[in-house]
Amino acid sequence: MGQYLDDTRNSADRPVTGEVKSWIDLTGLAEKVNSFDPDAVANGIAYDRKRDRIFVTGKYWPHLYQIKINDFKN
Repeated sequence: MGQYLDDTRNSADRPVTGEVKSWIDLTGLAEKVNSFDPDAVANGIAYDRKRDRIFVTGKYWPHLYQIKINDFKN
């Protein structure tokens, strides 16, 4: 989850406490995707537990991106 017009996302312990465990800064990716539209922000993140993959997308982004996070602890 994150805030509108903010390119950071958090990882929360939703099923149990809802406590934020970590933050992911997607600013660099967001700038490369569409730096001309201030509304084109990151707004979607999904974790594929079976294959240990993370996907992100955003408002007006043309693609879904698979990302790797170094030192990510699940």
